[in-house]
Amino acid sequence: MESAVTAPVKRERALRLRRYLTGSAIAFGCAYLADGWFHSRYMICHNLTESLPQHVFIVKKGDLPRPGDYIGFAVGGNARQYPPGTVFIKIAVAGEGSCVEHRGGHVFVDGVDRGAILDADHKGLPLRPGRTGVIPDGSYYVWTPHPQSYDSRYWDIGFPGLNSGVIGRAYALF
Repeated sequence: MESAVTAPVKRERALRLRRYLTGSAIAFGCAYLADGWFHSRYMICHNLTESLPQHVFIVKKGDLPRPGDYIGFAVGGNARQYPPGTVFIKIAVAGEGSCVEHRGGHVFVDGVDRGAILDADHKGLPLRPGRTGVIPDGSYYVWTPHPQSYDSRYWDIGFPGLNSGVIGRAYALF
């Protein structure tokens, strides 16, 4: 009699285990696909400096910023202590066709003073002033209002462009 009661119980347990494993596999598969979809279109970036007041950004890959938008871009091999490919978040203050000038130790973009050009960074390492002239097609002048921001005021950052590191438009989360 005991074996007659045990068989239905075992079948019920096996059925519950099968449902659980099937549901888990479906949930894992959906999460895996959603994760792949998300990472093919977006990236999460953390601001580790004081250059901007926000700390976490989401970058929409391929969505090109307009002047005034945040921009996510990967730095090249010249960016100080940052390894190539490090993602920076700055403000795209100007795009192609805008004019950049240096006057009296300051940078002017389309006539607007964007701050002083420092001789050295916070560690005392020398800084080379950034490029001047007309911003090339598909490129941006990137900047933050922080007086020691490492941005287009300096040669190492330059004018990030579509063929040189721009990932997309960034949005501050918090």
